[in-house]
Amino acid sequence: MAPKTEVYGLQISEGYLRFYSFARNKNTEGQQFLLRMPPGVLSAGRVVNRDAFAKVLSELHGKVKAKRKQAVNVILTIPINNVYIQPFKLPAVAGDNLAESAGLNLRMISPIKIDTAYYDWQKLGGGQGEDQIDMVGAFVPKEVVDGLIEVLQEEGFSVAAVEFSTLSIVRAATWSKLAKPEVPNLFMELVPEGLNFFVSHLGSLYFHHFMSWGNFQDSSKAISIEKFREQIADEIRKITNFYSSNFKVGE
Repeated sequence: MAPKTEVYGLQISEGYLRFYSFARNKNTEGQQFLLRMPPGVLSAGRVVNRDAFAKVLSELHGKVKAKRKQAVNVILTIPINNVYIQPFKLPAVAGDNLAESAGLNLRMISPIKIDTAYYDWQKLGGGQGEDQIDMVGAFVPKEVVDGLIEVLQEEGFSVAAVEFSTLSIVRAATWSKLAKPEVPNLFMELVPEGLNFFVSHLGSLYFHHFMSWGNFQDSSKAISIEKFREQIADEIRKITNFYSSNFKVGE
């Protein structure tokens, strides 16, 4: 019988590393660390200063495990800068072989070269309509994920799965009943790089969009309250129109 393996949560952004333990034992229960990331280590979700990134990871590993050689298993949460979301529909008859049908569709609708991407899909909601199944696919360049995982592995971390913050938040909000799956929900996440806007549909992530702070700044790189309000209102209007064009009110 194989012993249970502890798996931790690790979120990476340009501004910080956030670590959380899900374990239920007296040594690590609720264990949390927040380490600041030096400027210029990551840019647009990519590693640009490998040595500095390794140094921060080494410090984190030392806080979690006393021995250097002990592996730290993590679910890695990455920024959405390079994560592309694509909703799509399948005919109801595809439900008999959903994985194959979804895979074929993802290869056709991928916004980046499919051979250079990691991608996956999920069905929206628990059921399906009479004629079609609502689906959503996610794509990310392999070089982005591989660049992160390579340094993580060198510093004693083992990556069990990779996801992204908007997916995590929608799942958590639905599970905790902060968001009702029967109605669409608009979310906004504040991150060091800017703002993430995203929409849930049938309890699942449907759309997301990142806006850097540069979109809000004027020529002096300051952000006025008026400009901030205007940009937020404009973005919400665009997202609302996008969602409404794909679904009828109350659908």
